[in-house]
Amino acid sequence: MTKKSLIPSKITITEVISGEEVPVNGVICRIHAGGAEIGNFGEPTFRLSNELDLANYKGIVERSGKVTLTITNRTTEPKRLKLYTDYALSYGGVLLEEKIDHFENLLNDIHSKGFCTRLVISFNKEVESIEFASVSECEPDDSDQSKWIEHFNVPIDTELDVDEQVYTIDFTIPDLGTDYSENLNFLEIRAIPKKSESESENNRDTFYMYVTAYGFPYQH
Repeated sequence: MTKKSLIPSKITITEVISGEEVPVNGVICRIHAGGAEIGNFGEPTFRLSNELDLANYKGIVERSGKVTLTITNRTTEPKRLKLYTDYALSYGGVLLEEKIDHFENLLNDIHSKGFCTRLVISFNKEVESIEFASVSECEPDDSDQSKWIEHFNVPIDTELDVDEQVYTIDFTIPDLGTDYSENLNFLEIRAIPKKSESESENNRDTFYMYVTAYGFPYQH
């Protein structure tokens, strides 16, 4: 579900008795996310509700994009359980945060860390252009109906000061989507700064990009 930018937000557990679903009791449910236990729910919880709200643990769940449940039957009788999961939209956690002056391998580095949903980038200088350039072409045959990713340019807002020029690339929008997130390593960011008349050829400040990439780490 992380490829649809969805994370678990609520888990409901019911017990099937004589063909009917009723709220579960007599169990302990432990929930883990990102290797850490985020909830240990026992009989007092289930006497009140069989819905386990994960809203208080959203930040932890976002880092991994999934949760695991361990349910222990505290009775001597076997139980037949049903689990229902509600999902909420999320961009995930931070995959990478860097200040860099070379951009060639940036998207490949992000791709190696996980499934990217959104990039937020800014610069220490005004930019003339920002391009996501394709570094690999795909030649489909007659039986191949898939569409390969294409290069695209980020619109530049020249009316803003450099400190206000923050560019967000949302890979969840229909114009981009899963194909771009899954093949981010076949793109390369090319950013060109505006030339300043006050800068001499021998005394130019380094051109930096500040980047924060959001998404979900790969599931193992």
